[in-house]
Amino acid sequence: MKVSILSFVLLSFLLCSNLAGAVSWVEVTRFTGSGDYITDYFTCNHAEWRLDWNYTPAPSYPTLASFAIYIYPKNENVSIFSVLQTGNTTTSGTTYAHDQQGEFYLKFLAANLQSYAVIISQDVDSVPEFSPIVLLLMFAAGIVVAMILGKKARTSVL
Repeated sequence: MKVSILSFVLLSFLLCSNLAGAVSWVEVTRFTGSGDYITDYFTCNHAEWRLDWNYTPAPSYPTLASFAIYIYPKNENVSIFSVLQTGNTTTSGTTYAHDQQGEFYLKFLAANLQSYAVIISQDVDSVPEFSPIVLLLMFAAGIVVAMILGKKARTSVL
């Protein structure tokens, strides 16, 4: 029975934890522009996705450049996260979304910019995380299964 429980605990750990491994980023969509804009919907159905963004300040007022990206779930008007950047010092970056699956749209607000570009990619090897209650239920079910298997093994020996 000890072997069964130990095997189950190890198997549960392997199935339920996010193991470090290769990351396979695949482009979902990209947007370019220079002014305020609201995008069409796009779908990210993996646990990890990211926005690679950059902008070029207008030459006339580079220190007054302002760039904002707001990320919204489909049919919602409250953003789940955002990117806010001003000036001409840091004009590119990567922003990650963790365990957010579904359809989304972006709202861009831009001032004193020559142009901007945003590429959305998702890690196709990532899967949604289990909630703590699901992990607890899976663990409890595993203990019950291990106990039943251990009891059957003992009764078949007798």
